[in-house]
Amino acid sequence: MHELLGNFEIGYASSSPCVSKKAADGLDGHADFIEIPVHDDYLSRGISASVPDWFKGFVTLHGEGETGGRRLIQFSARRKQTRSQYAENAARLFNNASQKLGELRTRAVVVHPATLSHKYSRENQIDWFAESLSILCDSCVVPEICVEPRGGDRQRKVVRSEIQDILSLREALSSNGVQVGYCIDLAQTYCTHGMEAVVDLVRNCISHDLPIKEFHASDVAGASHSNRLGMEIGTGRIHFACILGEMRELRSRLLIETIGGLPVFRRSLECLRSLEAVIK
Repeated sequence: MHELLGNFEIGYASSSPCVSKKAADGLDGHADFIEIPVHDDYLSRGISASVPDWFKGFVTLHGEGETGGRRLIQFSARRKQTRSQYAENAARLFNNASQKLGELRTRAVVVHPATLSHKYSRENQIDWFAESLSILCDSCVVPEICVEPRGGDRQRKVVRSEIQDILSLREALSSNGVQVGYCIDLAQTYCTHGMEAVVDLVRNCISHDLPIKEFHASDVAGASHSNRLGMEIGTGRIHFACILGEMRELRSRLLIETIGGLPVFRRSLECLRSLEAVIK
């Protein structure tokens, strides 16, 4: 864990599943782990997961997202066969990446909820998601599966970054005898609900004893109607001093998920370090 940031393990978000030697060298002494994207798209282009052996930390995997309006995630598909097959395929993809990286080195997988269908209730789609996660947990060799809730009503995801959705998923998983971790994206939550909601979500996670395994941290720039996410921490509108102290209580990973590579990562890390005096 990073000495200057209390209970956090600090992570670097790679934009590619293949981490370069230069990037790994630049992270020495700055990052405890690297998170890499693992999607079918990379596999189809022949890009496999790799992190140089001399990187001393561990690796986490970030599963498929949905961009450009394409519905790619089938965890909450109506047909059981469709969602089961999708979960099994996802497990094979993650297992393959873990094997290439080293199973002892690969600690966690972060997955996203599917886009909400208006044909069925959110409750049903959360239940179907829980069934898929049960299959994923049984089939995946990576020891920790994390769910990243996404946005609000406008983003139309099955599990929103709202405490009630997270609790509903936990209840559905419990009925299947399954436990997963959760990942909170601070910038996404801020853009959807505002700063007060970010603070409330962190506090609610603590009060409900939720296993928050990872926070994704970046700043948000621009006007409220044209938010730019992934910005360097300290250059935007998120007040990290308001939440960093309480976040530390959860002893989670903290992934710095900024755009701009190593220079922006390092400046963002320095900004968070500077807040230590404020939050102690």
